[in-house]
Amino acid sequence: AKEIKSQIAKEMNLIASCGVAHNKLLAKIASDYKKPNGLCVIKPHEAKDFMRNLPVSIIPGVGRVTQRKLEKHNILICQDIWKSPKVHLTKLLGRFGPVLYNYAQGIDTRPVQAKGKRQSLGSEVTLSQDLLDIGEIKITLYNEIDHLIRRLSEKGLKGKTITLKIKYHDFTTITRSTTLPFATDDKETIKEECHRLLKKTLVGQKKLRLIGVSISHFDQIMMDTLQLTFKF
Repeated sequence: AKEIKSQIAKEMNLIASCGVAHNKLLAKIASDYKKPNGLCVIKPHEAKDFMRNLPVSIIPGVGRVTQRKLEKHNILICQDIWKSPKVHLTKLLGRFGPVLYNYAQGIDTRPVQAKGKRQSLGSEVTLSQDLLDIGEIKITLYNEIDHLIRRLSEKGLKGKTITLKIKYHDFTTITRSTTLPFATDDKETIKEECHRLLKKTLVGQKKLRLIGVSISHFDQIMMDTLQLTFKF
């Protein structure tokens, strides 16, 4: 880790914090823990105790809206999440609830894989029954946007092109896209653009089977930073 920090300083003339752990979640939290120029190592047997008294906001994917929901239920630190039944967290946060329960204990089973540059990131859902009501459709879409925002936050990405995906009840699939002059990971901006894209579809006139949203054309500087390769 010290050699990586040294290489960043040498090649890019930048200081960097570095987190070392046995999974991606803890490595990310550790790297934020001693910014701007620190080094934090979390050993496997130390993970749960390390997370115990940290604020819930330190967990990737917990933004201001999610934090406010948790605060209303007196869930302020990670240990408070441990004491909350998974079923309660699911009712409160949907499918992010059980994930948050594990994250609060330092548990993250996502594999670490070397990949090429990601082209897009998205979230979609196939509905249990076809929807026609525009209000219900918007609620469903906004849930997918929330999920997308969490994934963008976890990966530290912002994108310019927002794409809405629709599959009607007859399995006809369409996409509608818009490209912004700037890269964003802002939920309200993405919601506003998706609302505009919805108006270019038959939503509300034709029953829906699937709806999703994705973002692409990521900020090149951020992507280049993510792709920095270290040789030892």
